Amino acid sequence: MRKGALGPVGRFLITSGGLGFLRPASGTWGSMPPVALAALLLLAGIGPGFGFWPWLGYHAVLVLVLILFTLVCLMLGDAAEAQFDRK
Repeated sequence: MRKGALGPVGRFLITSGGLGFLRPASGTWGSMPPVALAALLLLAGIGPGFGFWPWLGYHAVLVLVLILFTLVCLMLGDAAEAQFDRK
């Protein structure tokens, strides 16, 4: 991929599945997938209040999402800035 090129998968990831295009408050919309994931985990009985292992699994999943999407932003951030012509 040439510098400044952001493919369809990269565009999907960097905009949180397109939620980053919603107005107003695009950053707020873009932060909703981890909140939805946390809610789904809790509804599935995985999380705080369900014992140690569900608590650990809940936090492990959320930390994994944090690490993966931090890496996505680090790898694709320059291309996204070039494509959208803003930070």
